[in-house]
Amino acid sequence: MLIAQDTAVRPNQSGFGTASDGETYTLTGTGTASIVSNELVLSSVGSDTLAQLGTRTITDGEVLCRLTIGDPNDILGIQARFSVSGGQPTCYKLLWYGGNLHLNKAVAGVNSQLTTVAFTMSAGVFVWFRLRVQGSGLYGRAWQDGTAEPGAWMTTITDTDVASAGGFALLGNTAVASSVQFDHFSALTLVSTLKPRHRTFAYIPL
Repeated sequence: MLIAQDTAVRPNQSGFGTASDGETYTLTGTGTASIVSNELVLSSVGSDTLAQLGTRTITDGEVLCRLTIGDPNDILGIQARFSVSGGQPTCYKLLWYGGNLHLNKAVAGVNSQLTTVAFTMSAGVFVWFRLRVQGSGLYGRAWQDGTAEPGAWMTTITDTDVASAGGFALLGNTAVASSVQFDHFSALTLVSTLKPRHRTFAYIPL
């Protein structure tokens, strides 16, 4: 079930403004956010800036976004089960940096890399990221815009350090004079499909 969505289609402005679902963003970090040509643009030289959409939370769910780098030294990605306490984030995240796609985690601001898989990104070329968190399972994949989404997850792992429900957020950490861009950001909960119970009806003659 879809619980949050931002197409990023709105006038150019300082800050991310109001998302297409009526929610707003909360930024953690010292970066600069803006809307330029219907893109969420984030510049944060040498440090992480995190942009949480709204206040809704998920435990088991997926986060999806289309994004691009401005420089090969940029870091960017999406986060789930996201929370901040004292300026320190706790979350799971699907990130790109150093020519690889990573599943990482942060626990009270302490970052750990969980998995890594080779994936090429180029400046100005949009890519889709999908992150699933389900129980202790973490799943990530990425694919270039305009191509079919892969049927298989590119990277998976199990981890239990971030078990509580949390929000969903973007992450940018950029090179000097660079920025990263995001659009079509969404989050959904995973709803179990239950088979209907068989019912027995008795025929009673009139």
